[in-house]
Amino acid sequence: MSRLPPYIAQLAKKTLYVKGTRVPVYKLLDILATPDGDISKIANLFPDINEPSLRQAFHNCAQLLKALHPTSAPSPDISTPTAEPSVTRGELHPDADKLLSSAERIKIYVDGTTRGNPGPSALAFVFKDIHDNLLLKEGMFIGEATNNITEARAIIAALSRALQLGKKKVHLFSDSELLVNQITGRYKIRNPELIKLHKKIRALIKQFDSFQILKIDRTLNKDADKLANSILKQALDEK
Repeated sequence: MSRLPPYIAQLAKKTLYVKGTRVPVYKLLDILATPDGDISKIANLFPDINEPSLRQAFHNCAQLLKALHPTSAPSPDISTPTAEPSVTRGELHPDADKLLSSAERIKIYVDGTTRGNPGPSALAFVFKDIHDNLLLKEGMFIGEATNNITEARAIIAALSRALQLGKKKVHLFSDSELLVNQITGRYKIRNPELIKLHKKIRALIKQFDSFQILKIDRTLNKDADKLANSILKQALDEK
């Protein structure tokens, strides 16, 4: 068997088990495939699996099959989040999950990095609360892309993740002057692929109760930058 591309290997790895458990996802699919199989049967057999984890498990399966489909592009569509945390829990606030759950408003830092333009690329995003407690860091390798495409995809992935977590009030920070000014309408968008991505971004923004975006200096975006570069280095080292 030929070696899987890094992003597909990453999807396959996180599709094996329901998050936070040792329950194989294939068992859930086998239950649903039986004549009397439904979600309630899964709930009775595995009471420790909560609904968000179950939905995420099925979503991961869908994303893996989508990435493997012959009509798919070389890199996965990340208009919905598929990224898995790529840092140790020790780097987050000790009560990160609790703080994230209770936070009414969050700050999101996004970044993307490429080797060449276009070239192999990775994105990352970081969630903090209003007190700057580090709550979430996620990212992924996305294959070949340009700098601007990678930055736009980072925004899509971050906003999708925020909505998935039920966060409807966000401040988004990016060190890409081009992307920030395009989203705020100051710059026109001429690249056809960027136009498509910005339509997705605008659709996501409409789902928030409160949304603000701000251009920041790269020195203030170190967490997302470091994670994106680390993911890209790991992906390239695996080739």
